[in-house]
Amino acid sequence: MAKNFYSILKDLQSTLADESMEELCSIIKNIIFDKNKIADLANTLAQSGDKLNFPNLNTADIPSTGGPSSLSTIISPLILKEYFAVPKLGIIGRPAGGIDVLAQIQGYNLKLSKEEIYEIIDKTQYCHFISNNHFAPLDSKLFKYRSENNFKNVPGLVIASLLSKKVAVDIKNVCLDIRYSHFGNFGSSLEEARKLSDNFKLVSSLLGINSTFYFSDNTRLLQPYIGRGESLLAIHEYFLDTKNNWLNHHIEHDCREMVSTLTNHKIESPELKSIIIKNFTENIECQGGSIDSFENVVQKTRDSHIYEFSANKSGILSIDMMKMRDTIVKIQNKYSDKDHEFPDPCGLIFFKNQNEHISKNEAVLTFRVVENDLEYFKNELNKFIIID
Repeated sequence: MAKNFYSILKDLQSTLADESMEELCSIIKNIIFDKNKIADLANTLAQSGDKLNFPNLNTADIPSTGGPSSLSTIISPLILKEYFAVPKLGIIGRPAGGIDVLAQIQGYNLKLSKEEIYEIIDKTQYCHFISNNHFAPLDSKLFKYRSENNFKNVPGLVIASLLSKKVAVDIKNVCLDIRYSHFGNFGSSLEEARKLSDNFKLVSSLLGINSTFYFSDNTRLLQPYIGRGESLLAIHEYFLDTKNNWLNHHIEHDCREMVSTLTNHKIESPELKSIIIKNFTENIECQGGSIDSFENVVQKTRDSHIYEFSANKSGILSIDMMKMRDTIVKIQNKYSDKDHEFPDPCGLIFFKNQNEHISKNEAVLTFRVVENDLEYFKNELNKFIIID
């Protein structure tokens, strides 16, 4: 006799066995979406470890569904903390999530105890940290299993995973940054992403979380700095009043609008920049990081962009974002081990975006890569940069 959902969920809690994970993933994949089951799964994942509790604070977060070119998980909390307390439980991103980027700054402490998190939130309203097997550890184990066994893009599992982390740290308001694409995990089109957001809202309501949404096309570059060090370089360039309208639009429109969906208040641009600078500096220092290290990483990244990729003919530029992401991640994984969780062996800075006309011999981008992977990276560039 086949087990029902709740008996499988109980088995998973007690055994953590791959067999239970397979049964759970299969049943969620094959049944009609059930908001109550997904909410119960999210709660179970959240209850598997430590939980934070902020009874006297209005908390919020802006998580994302993943994508290679957004800075939202770094920038948006710096704006959001002006209105809410932001205990941000992050996960390793691909290729450059918020946690991965901040980890490049020497001394920045991502693995915090509950007491340290409470202290930082009390002092500054914002803290960015990783699970470290304390918060929703069962979600981390299930995510790893899903990634390795073709269950990564099952909508019910995606929703439960996202919300379990919010429940674990007592988030009461969420703007989900939905990046839809054929290679993403939250809809291949805007229409499909909107339908999934309706399901997300049903589940979040059951969990006592108010949810709003921001949609973007994950098949286009949202800003030109791609990589862990490059993301810090992008932030630094913004602080220095760069005239890069592409970068500025992403920060001052996309990231700001995500916050506005929760606050119904729009901060004007001159004030916005000063807020981001102040809160970035404050967060780095409160979590043990060094501003000098931030500056050093930025300079090292800038100096390492010694290679240029130019157009071999005139035409319209297109970029295969999935291949680009996979290329970077493959090289990162090569250098990842227990002593180097967040290696930074490569990155790109684009001068041109999709669908722009480019002339023969015109520079498309600069890049950096460790010497051992230079030929591989060059070959892959010719696969994910297309000019027609």
